[in-house]
Amino acid sequence: MSRFFERPKIGKPLAVALTAVLVLVTLAVAIVLAYRAGSDAADEASPSETESSESSESTGLPGAEQIYDPLTTVEGSEYDGELYIFRGYERTYVGAVSAATNWLTAYGSSLDPAYSEQLGAELLVDDGKQTPEDWRDYPLNRREEIGLTATEAVPDGWALSASPVAYQTRNASADRIEVILLTRLVAATPYGSESVNTLLTMDLVWTGTDWADSGNDMGADYTTLKVEVGEEASSEAKELGWKLLTR
Repeated sequence: MSRFFERPKIGKPLAVALTAVLVLVTLAVAIVLAYRAGSDAADEASPSETESSESSESTGLPGAEQIYDPLTTVEGSEYDGELYIFRGYERTYVGAVSAATNWLTAYGSSLDPAYSEQLGAELLVDDGKQTPEDWRDYPLNRREEIGLTATEAVPDGWALSASPVAYQTRNASADRIEVILLTRLVAATPYGSESVNTLLTMDLVWTGTDWADSGNDMGADYTTLKVEVGEEASSEAKELGWKLLTR
């Protein structure tokens, strides 16, 4: 999982005056653009020309020859009640996209560094470039952006929510697939909420029993893929290759 770009320091302790907090929250959340970068340059082909049209005969991944728009995610065979994620996803195209959607929802919604480290320990392969400790950076950066300190308990009324709404994939093979999710990130505070679209990505590898995060930096800047997506994909979103997700 790649590192997020560092954001300007804009957070303040909660003890500041209410007026100052309101201004900071509005500015802070508006620039929440944290994303995990991917490995290929932005693909501006139409959906019919994208990787989803690859045949399973060439990729070896069942279902990769189909175009799912929308794609309805499925659950894994086991639920982890401690981490609030599913495990045991099938070795299929839908299974891989579903795994990335479930896991990145948990990752992107975290303001708890300890939880994020546990999540990394569960999902990362052992020999990747990232360690579970690296996953602490995401919630620490988000805390700073919305005005929370690194160590304080998250107060009532403060929350972060990641909701993937559309997807793309790259380099599908029998044992590997890169998943890019256009995600609605909402930061809620006692003073209101703000939302932005962000990109979350995961480079999945098949371990023999389940998918896992390779921990490799996918490398490319996908910011040109950012677009507004509602209940239906706009013509611009479709031109950029986005396909809708449903659950």
